[in-house]
Amino acid sequence: MKGITIKYKHRLIAIILLIAFFNMGILLISDETSSEFTSSDNYEYTENFIIYTVKEGDTLWNIVSNNIEYIESNNNNFHQIIDQISKCNHLDNKIIKPGQILNIPTKIE
Repeated sequence: MKGITIKYKHRLIAIILLIAFFNMGILLISDETSSEFTSSDNYEYTENFIIYTVKEGDTLWNIVSNNIEYIESNNNNFHQIIDQISKCNHLDNKIIKPGQILNIPTKIE
């Protein structure tokens, strides 16, 4: 950089800093975007099912109420939907445990 005048050194440094800040901004935005999905990491959506990993404190009622917009039902009767989920997952007493994987049908008849 001996041959570059002070005027151009400042411009070069400014450009390098601008590029660095721009790249940091992109990284921060991508981190925010990826963190938006961490709350739904226990969901996977397929054509016919919502595959859900049960968390501590979950109930079938809460899971259905949080996903009702993705479940096609003739009357949105929660009891009917919960019964269908229980049958689909071979649940005897509708008790679910953390870590358990549930297949939630997206079409209830």
